[in-house]
Amino acid sequence: MDEIKSYDNIKEIVETQVITAMHEQGYTLNAVNNYDENLLHISAANDCFQIVKEILNQKENCHVIDRKNKFGWTPLMQAIRNGNIDTVKLLLEKNAQVDKVTYLGMSVLGLAAAISKKMFETVYNACPDALANAANDDITPLCVAAMKNDKELFFRLLELGMPLSTDNEYTLLMMKRSTIPEIAALVNANPAIDDYWNDTSDNIQIEENIDGTTRDFKLISKKNKNEKRKKLNLSLPVESHKQDLISPNLTYDVFVLSPSAVCFEKNFTEKSNIFFQDKDESKKATKKDYMTSEFESPVALKRFNSDDTKSFSCDLNVTLGFTPEFSPLKSPHVPPDVNEENVFGENTPTPPRCKTPPKGMLLNWSQTKMIMILKHFGLNQHIPIFLEQEAPQAKYPKRIFSGIQPTGSVHLGNYFGAIQRWVEFQNTGEKVLCSIADLHSITLSQDPKKLRENTLLMTATLVACGVDFEKSILFQQSKVPMHTELCWVLGTITTMARLAHLPQFKEKSESLKNIPLGLYIYPVLQAADILLYKATHVPVGQDQAQHIQLAQDLAHIFNKRFGQTFPIPHTLISDGPSQRIKSLREPMKKMSKSHKDPKSRLNMLDEPDVLLEKIKKAVTDFTSEVTYEPEKRPGVTNLINIHSLVTGKTPDEICKEVVELNTGQYKLVLADVVIEKLSPIRENILRLMKEPAYLDEILHKGTERATELATNCWEEVTNKVFGIDTIQEVKNMTNTANIM
Repeated sequence: MDEIKSYDNIKEIVETQVITAMHEQGYTLNAVNNYDENLLHISAANDCFQIVKEILNQKENCHVIDRKNKFGWTPLMQAIRNGNIDTVKLLLEKNAQVDKVTYLGMSVLGLAAAISKKMFETVYNACPDALANAANDDITPLCVAAMKNDKELFFRLLELGMPLSTDNEYTLLMMKRSTIPEIAALVNANPAIDDYWNDTSDNIQIEENIDGTTRDFKLISKKNKNEKRKKLNLSLPVESHKQDLISPNLTYDVFVLSPSAVCFEKNFTEKSNIFFQDKDESKKATKKDYMTSEFESPVALKRFNSDDTKSFSCDLNVTLGFTPEFSPLKSPHVPPDVNEENVFGENTPTPPRCKTPPKGMLLNWSQTKMIMILKHFGLNQHIPIFLEQEAPQAKYPKRIFSGIQPTGSVHLGNYFGAIQRWVEFQNTGEKVLCSIADLHSITLSQDPKKLRENTLLMTATLVACGVDFEKSILFQQSKVPMHTELCWVLGTITTMARLAHLPQFKEKSESLKNIPLGLYIYPVLQAADILLYKATHVPVGQDQAQHIQLAQDLAHIFNKRFGQTFPIPHTLISDGPSQRIKSLREPMKKMSKSHKDPKSRLNMLDEPDVLLEKIKKAVTDFTSEVTYEPEKRPGVTNLINIHSLVTGKTPDEICKEVVELNTGQYKLVLADVVIEKLSPIRENILRLMKEPAYLDEILHKGTERATELATNCWEEVTNKVFGIDTIQEVKNMTNTANIM
């Protein structure tokens, strides 16, 4: 409770600062994001009560209280969906309309019923007349109560006078499928209900989830009709996350059991006798007439076919005891996340007469939107408060991972864009892993001898630039075999279509006649690099951001399928001057090792006269003055950016210092400061390269430390994916006992 209070107190402080910024900087509710959401939408979704109150205290703002976002959601709907009762009450007091309907055909009152009985009572008490309107919903509150097996709410609705309409077949169907006998008994035998899901007269499109991806299809084949008659979703042993096919049979029974349990009753109800078992399947104990309330958190059991019609074998399942559509923890009414890539969407069952929900990752959607507000008002320092409140993330210590390929000499862009940042993180006490990514380098043909030499050169360069192998873990990627092993596992839960959309593959494959598989799947290996060490943060350039999104997606999919294993890595994207170092020959392109002209880059190993020559021949323009104009004068601007990074001076300060120089003279000044900066580093690199045994020792020690972390993670992964190795488990227990 103390943690909750602490978080609430901090959030109130943040809200106060946002409100202050709103007054100082001004704001408009006509400004919206890509989802047509304004400040009121986002604040309501995040339970930022004080901000919502501040907005609505201005009478002129009340006219947008019912404005819908791109997906048809009003601020009231968003507050309800996220369980923000105080915000809901405030919006209702300000006359927010309750007769609005979601794209699923559910009214505000129906949505409230889907969240909780308390939320329903809050909305109903504010507007009792809404009950009559809700009876015409495609998804009525009665339907919701039946799907949730919420007996108390169901009969409360009848008590309030909500009609049990015989015209709404979807509601009747959910009642018939309810595991609450009193609810199911209210529905008379009706052939029309049984055939409801086989009716293809509307030719309705629905979606099926296949290995983490989705495809549309139509219920028009005889095969699909036959499957419906078999009630496949509750009787076939299919994993729950694959049971996204629209079906009335998705209502599960809620139980909390050990991993092995058998019920010897045909009708599996909440008060069934459950036999707990040991691993050798001998009866261990019997729990009679137990209630789920006796346990801390409910999980669902799924019925499987059995040769004995009186016996049902049950496996634990991570879903709640009703269809995912109405779970308050996994609401389907969530627009796509801030990421533009929405390939890994979440399908949720919807009535076939309703519009299919948008495909969108069910991440911290409301938190993500709050981050946008903080960035808008320049309150970036508070972003971690919202990022870290997710419980599964909190248990992972902060760990920063990054890697660099050993493909020759490091240039100035690599130094300021990556290596210097690693050193800064390291020197502030962060846990940093630096991988020399030689596995990535062989996606294109490499000479083994040259690759070995480049690996030592990269090690020497990193150490010379300030990477402390005692503080950070500096290691060679190929020496830790779990990288490729985890890559294979992750490769089984991603798709070719997902990888083909990544921009770097398109760019690199254009010049190749024969495209190697390694080039295609290297983003999966990159994801494995990150997740293997349970990294929480990854410093990258903007061009690598989509690859980190792949790592985030794969972590989500793996966690959902096999249980919480990986933290969701956050990107540390630098958009400062270090990301603006451009080619000396083509200042509209970034400085790169792969550029065909060696004069396009300033290498750390370049001798002083080479650096001078490259800078003198850097492309500028025909204007002699030195001015900082990124749009008009990219060549001169690039030189000033390099000068700024090397000296720490601002572009304005530099321009004032060289105001009397022309560009040719200025290049000589720049060459002097670059040579002064790089010469000591170059000397250290050359000195270290004369001690290959010392460099090997650095890599060996780093690899040992990295392997220890990787082994722990890989054992956890293999246990979850392939099952627990009992022999190894006994050995581990024996070793632990010996240590103790």
